[in-house]
Amino acid sequence: MRKVVKGSCVRRIAAAAMAVSMLMVTACNSKIKVDYGYNPTDYVELGDYKGITADVDVTAITNKVVEDKISEQMDDQTTYTDVNRGAQKSDKVTFSYSGTSGGLAVDDFTGSDYSMVLGKDAFPVAGTELADELYDMVAGQTKVITVTMPDNSKYTDYAGKRVVFELSMSYVQQPNVPMLTDAFVKDTFGLETVDQYKEYVTNDVKSTIDNKVSEAKNEAILTQLLDVCKVTGYPEEFLAEQTSKLEESISFYSTLQGKTNDEYCQNLYGKTFDEFVKASAGQQLVYQAIAENEGLNITEYEYKDDLEQFAKDSGYSQVSTFTDKFDKNTIAKAMLVKKAQNVVMDSAVVNEK
Repeated sequence: MRKVVKGSCVRRIAAAAMAVSMLMVTACNSKIKVDYGYNPTDYVELGDYKGITADVDVTAITNKVVEDKISEQMDDQTTYTDVNRGAQKSDKVTFSYSGTSGGLAVDDFTGSDYSMVLGKDAFPVAGTELADELYDMVAGQTKVITVTMPDNSKYTDYAGKRVVFELSMSYVQQPNVPMLTDAFVKDTFGLETVDQYKEYVTNDVKSTIDNKVSEAKNEAILTQLLDVCKVTGYPEEFLAEQTSKLEESISFYSTLQGKTNDEYCQNLYGKTFDEFVKASAGQQLVYQAIAENEGLNITEYEYKDDLEQFAKDSGYSQVSTFTDKFDKNTIAKAMLVKKAQNVVMDSAVVNEK
């Protein structure tokens, strides 16, 4: 005998099913509990981080990008002529070099018919400063120099050791840089005037200009932010993590250039390595404190929806590679920092000059 379900019972069943469904949705979209391992507000005195005003010289940025592009294109059109004099800045030199250590030839320190432009290109053996030795050499001249390789040399077998280099100059050539005239741009680029050419270049590098302006705005706002929000200290474990992470990335580039981490950071950022680490850690602490103050959070849905783009923005083409390197808590913390950045950036007022 078939049982008949009455309307009120059907409604109760449907309501119950909907309630279960809502509970499941709520559970799936719950807030991710982020663990910093410390309270960010214990290390930051927050100021008025909304409505920050900053100035950005868009005209100067545009001019610099355009000038760099024109310079690059003029370099492509530059020819070189042999000269019978000592090499000087902007000359192209062609030479052979060989290095020996303990009387034995070293393949990594040997090359022939290598060409470079003095004052622009780097010597092929990093960390030797041998480019300076090429100045004033004439074609046919040979020079022997003893170099002590840096302790952090990328050529680890020879770090801190003496290497004897022999440099043999084959050619010294001076540059013939074309003049930027209406006739030149017409002949080379098919444009009528220099002004048309500059307008063409400006349009060609528009995306670069936009990126540079955006970076300048962010930097200007960040500078003002760190003036109004004071970092009073650093969690010990967090600072150690930042030091380890930045040491790994910076050491790669500093070693390529034969520099210490301090020298590399001073050259690029005007700070010692330790100062750079604290500046980076301080920025994150400020944004973490803002996230706490604003009550920001990351839900499970947000995490899943944003993960692919967040991985790409972090330099990872594959999400799996990103999540293999960083755990969920670390990624969620970074997402919160990004949200806090948006709070600051979206409320900021930027005056363009």
